[in-house]
Amino acid sequence: MNIPWRKRVIAALVLIGLNVYACNEASNEPEESANGEGVTLPDGTVFTRSALLESFGTCIMSELEAFDVQARAFVEAVNAAAEDSSQDSAAREAWNATIDRWQELEVLQFGPAGRSTIPGGQDLRNTIYAWPLVNSCAVDGHVVAQTYVDNAAEIQNNANGLGASEYLLFNSDLSNTCAGDDDINVSGSWDALSDDDITTRRAAYAVAAAQTVSDGAAALFNAWSPTGENFLAELTEAGSGSRYYGKKRVAINAVSDALFYIEWATKDNKLARPLGLIGCEDAFCVDLVESVYGRRSLEHLKNNVIGFRKIFTGCGANNEGLGFDDYLYAVGQEDLAADIDQAALGIIDAIDAIDEEDMVTALVDDLQSVSDVHGAATQLTDLLRNQFLAVLNLELPQLVQSDND
Repeated sequence: MNIPWRKRVIAALVLIGLNVYACNEASNEPEESANGEGVTLPDGTVFTRSALLESFGTCIMSELEAFDVQARAFVEAVNAAAEDSSQDSAAREAWNATIDRWQELEVLQFGPAGRSTIPGGQDLRNTIYAWPLVNSCAVDGHVVAQTYVDNAAEIQNNANGLGASEYLLFNSDLSNTCAGDDDINVSGSWDALSDDDITTRRAAYAVAAAQTVSDGAAALFNAWSPTGENFLAELTEAGSGSRYYGKKRVAINAVSDALFYIEWATKDNKLARPLGLIGCEDAFCVDLVESVYGRRSLEHLKNNVIGFRKIFTGCGANNEGLGFDDYLYAVGQEDLAADIDQAALGIIDAIDAIDEEDMVTALVDDLQSVSDVHGAATQLTDLLRNQFLAVLNLELPQLVQSDND
């Protein structure tokens, strides 16, 4: 029986379509596709996605343990300052050291540190550092009410943790930041406080806020620890027993999503907003700068990039250990791996090129230098969006899907 040519063509097209679909399905299933499995890297390491996930887990456990130690040292320093004002400088230095470590961890918000809407998320990040949701007026209100003494659990994240302790430790202005019609001003309750009252209460409140940071650090470490809630196993056993990650690709995508902090937070919130590119109608907006009291925003930017590179190039002192660059090498994209890392280093170079001591001063005296940092960050995020995700068959996180900046 002769089959009409049109039907033969249609049948052939259907067959081709089915074959393409089958290939695409296979490429989306890491357990059945190559995806770099078994490729020997230049250092002799054999790449596997399981080994990559184990490397991510080892990295975050090491970082969380170090942060937990630093957070406890922070509490000790702030306690000492509350008892002896000559220790105030040491308390501020301890805050610097603590926020520096946390800014690296900001780029690792997957699992328990992340939002409750992501797999395994417990919102633990916001208990430690809720920026940009920091409300100094709320802090002033708690200074008046002394909520931190007996009702510290009632203090919301935007008036607690590292954000609140920055304001309490670095702000020397003894007035409050609330509007004139706020209750503490209308009632006269703030004016009723002496300068000594304000200073003493701020110091005591700083102790409570520092303790919140330490408690959050301990909770986060416990959430990951094999001797605690063991989220580490959820990551390393992806595709074979994990409750949250049914495939290795899904777990790797979760880590990739976290790296995009470098876009939505570092590039957009920390740079584009103060530069007047987003949500600011002036040439620049100093009040949108992160760490406006501690004047440590440039260090924050750099530490975000350092945290990014710990996952991208490896977590050790010399970037040993597997990272996303090794994954790219394993799939034949070593040039892209080098381009991405060079773009990350380019952000650090642009930060180092700023002559001013802090971003507030740089925005006023040399706006272009801050714009250069934003431009360098854009180069990195463009590579991540347009090539990195496509090559590794990963998805763009919803948080940045609508970003056109």
